[in-house]
Amino acid sequence: MRVRFAMEHHQHRVWGDRRRDFPGRSGKRCPPQGRFYGLTFIMKPAIMKLLLLVLVALPAMVQAQFTFTTNNGSITITGYTGTDANIVIPGTINGYPVTSIASNAFYRVGVTITVPSSVTNLANSAFAGVLYVYNLKAVFFLGNAPAGSNAFSWEHPTIYYLSGTTGWGTTFDGIPTQLWSPGAVQLTLTPAWAVTNGAQWEVDGGTWQTNNAVVMGLSAGNHTVSYKIINGWRAPADQIISVGTNFITPIIGNSYYVLPGGPPQTTFQVMHTFIGSDGAHPKSQLIISSNTLFGTTLDGGSMGSGTVFAINTDSTGFTNLVSFTNGGGSYAGLIQSGETLYGTTLGTVFKVNKDGTGFSIICSSNIWNANAGLVLGGNTLYGTTTDGGTHDEGMVFAVNTDGTGFTNLYSFTGQSDGDQPYSGLVLAGDTLYGASFEGVDAGVPFAIKTNGTGFTPFPFHDPYTATMVLSSNTLYGTLLGAVYKVNTDGTGFTNLCYAESWGGVILSGNTLYGTSIEGEIPNKPGQYGYIFAIHTDGTGLTNLHNFAGGSDGSMPWGGLLLSGTTLFGTVTDSGTNSQGTVFLLSFPPPQLTITPSGNNVILTWPSGLTGAGYDSFFVQSATNLMPPVAWSAVAPLPVLVNGLNTVTNPLAGIRQFYRLSQ
Repeated sequence: MRVRFAMEHHQHRVWGDRRRDFPGRSGKRCPPQGRFYGLTFIMKPAIMKLLLLVLVALPAMVQAQFTFTTNNGSITITGYTGTDANIVIPGTINGYPVTSIASNAFYRVGVTITVPSSVTNLANSAFAGVLYVYNLKAVFFLGNAPAGSNAFSWEHPTIYYLSGTTGWGTTFDGIPTQLWSPGAVQLTLTPAWAVTNGAQWEVDGGTWQTNNAVVMGLSAGNHTVSYKIINGWRAPADQIISVGTNFITPIIGNSYYVLPGGPPQTTFQVMHTFIGSDGAHPKSQLIISSNTLFGTTLDGGSMGSGTVFAINTDSTGFTNLVSFTNGGGSYAGLIQSGETLYGTTLGTVFKVNKDGTGFSIICSSNIWNANAGLVLGGNTLYGTTTDGGTHDEGMVFAVNTDGTGFTNLYSFTGQSDGDQPYSGLVLAGDTLYGASFEGVDAGVPFAIKTNGTGFTPFPFHDPYTATMVLSSNTLYGTLLGAVYKVNTDGTGFTNLCYAESWGGVILSGNTLYGTSIEGEIPNKPGQYGYIFAIHTDGTGLTNLHNFAGGSDGSMPWGGLLLSGTTLFGTVTDSGTNSQGTVFLLSFPPPQLTITPSGNNVILTWPSGLTGAGYDSFFVQSATNLMPPVAWSAVAPLPVLVNGLNTVTNPLAGIRQFYRLSQ
């Protein structure tokens, strides 16, 4: 049995271009491993810092964040080692003018970058990004248009230039330009939890602005900055600022202060550390039945070929249900039907009872590298393999739960339909949705009927890595380097954020939760991986936890499970014995705030970015608290307003009691 390089060599990290070709069979490109370059959307929470864009020299500490070379009395910037989302390139370093930006100097860094007037040349890919991960929003040029071409490969920022400078047209390097309006201010709000809860600011009573927004077109002179009052926080007092022209004016302010009942404190706990004999290197998403979690490992166990395990949600009762003896370990999670668990190893489809009895192989002769899990429709299991099929490029298959009726529903060709579907399937009615990892250019999401007819490829994008989740007519999933959404008819592909995720995302209300196996979030290093949350519209990317390596674990390869307000998951590496861990990240229940407003009462509680599962809560009301209390649901359903779940309920003229329920 052949095992693909892409999955079996996941720990051999290659540092370089994420689109580098790797030798695979038949000269095909196998997926690169290690650090897949991209950008995050989280801003550094510096204390109310505003970026002054007209600078000739920056302090030595700031200059130290840049790498450079010196040649004939001029400086070429070769890299940036800082963590600021808004980067200001110094005009001089060590007394020499900064005149050039080297290739890849600002690769996958920065949301805004300011280029001093001394710069006269931009190298190819000086501000390179990652395909479909457009995070560089604006580049501000303080001088004349520099020479160079293709400086913004795979990035699409807005280019701003000053009045009176030369060489600018309607586009620069193929990107539209915009003339700066005199007078501008840009504000970074802190702390991060206040931003998550909806902290905003405005100038002179104008439109509310989000974190790091730029207000332009201000007249020279004094202006008033005000801050929005949000639940759980005390906003800074209004500030009078003096605005100049043709640069972003710096101001000094105070951060939001948490009030009693403000942002919750999370609890992170390692529930179990694998030691090898009980399993090693879990890579799957957990499932829950009553108070018991079930999962699989790739390695370890009594035979060294992986396991099926169970553990209670209170961390007690860890049990090995199965130690695999053949077929390879398991990358995939389990599904449950009654008292039976179904799953895959690299070479089998199996079933086992929840108490560990009744283990049996359902089928094996047709299974070639089943890296993804199964879905169940009636008495039929559906899955994918990354090899096998008519063209040996992977397939979609069906098999009955009793092992009969194995059917190859579709064989991938490696052309416009892609190949190597590492992603599992989503079942909706009689339609299966999935995605291939590679193809002629990149991965291909697809739809296919459960009888094998109607295979429909969607427009291709980067390699797809994990099973999608379906909500209404929208699919959410992960690529190599991004979280995305796409409609079930293949339209509306949207990149939501950067993440190096192999575990996919889960959905609760308007919030997606996922893991990234590596990468960084500015000011919060995530070299061992992190847990994130983001709204389904792509706003509010929030880091919920950074793994620290060691006993804390690293590389959260599998996806997450949400139960109540607790996220459960696994990491594949580190732990005390470097064999991986099972963990939980728990949040306290959200607090309900009741605010009278005219003839209504406004009911609010934090969104899912503040606490896992908060979007799944709803409001109930009762007219008295004498038992038995008759609680009833309050209409309408909550809507997201300024980062808070919000319900507006008319005052009925009688006493009402309210509570949150899940």
